[in-house]
Amino acid sequence: MYCHIFIDGIFATAFTWVLCFMWTDNKAFEKRALTEDNYFHFANFNKHCDLHNNCIDECNIRVKKTNKYTYNMINIRLYKKSDQAEIDKMIDSIATEFELPISNPSRTNTPLLDKYWVSLHKNEIIGTIGVLKIGGKFSILKKMFVKREYRGKEFRIASLLLNKVFDWCNLQSIDTIYLGTMSQFKAAHKFYEKNGFETISINKLPSSFVTNPIDDVFYKKHIEKS
Repeated sequence: MYCHIFIDGIFATAFTWVLCFMWTDNKAFEKRALTEDNYFHFANFNKHCDLHNNCIDECNIRVKKTNKYTYNMINIRLYKKSDQAEIDKMIDSIATEFELPISNPSRTNTPLLDKYWVSLHKNEIIGTIGVLKIGGKFSILKKMFVKREYRGKEFRIASLLLNKVFDWCNLQSIDTIYLGTMSQFKAAHKFYEKNGFETISINKLPSSFVTNPIDDVFYKKHIEKS
């Protein structure tokens, strides 16, 4: 009788252990897998993990190479009159993202700026930026636009264009740059502030500042010498 109870107890314990094994978490499985009996299965498990990780690494490398390839295809050059029709088309497309008009309806086709650059990808204009010197060591950032699909860290078009202006200001011994923008451009505000611009009231603008009637937010930045 005691023998039967003992045997039944063994079977019950074994059955309980099997259930526990089936429902255990991955950490416990890994510990048991290190035993000699399960080493082969654990090795195969690791092999599959390595293949998966290698695949992810390879994909990341390909993405980095693609981004680098795209980045190297970005070109920034000075504006030409023949660019204007494509620029107008780009601005009209950007305007559909917002409720209010994003540019002065009475704008002229010829920008009266000291420097005006366009950014291109595969000969497609994807961004613009301009700068106007307003006397002394002051300037105004103007006409900064980037196509929606080229915004963000992947392409860094806005940063490349902004640095182009900073470099020119350094060459011209300009140490302060201002800009006017609209309150609806929330993402642009974050970009400017991230790059060292600080908001100012309209009465803090220099008297030579060229105002745009649609602008209601103003920024100022001291340009560090490169």
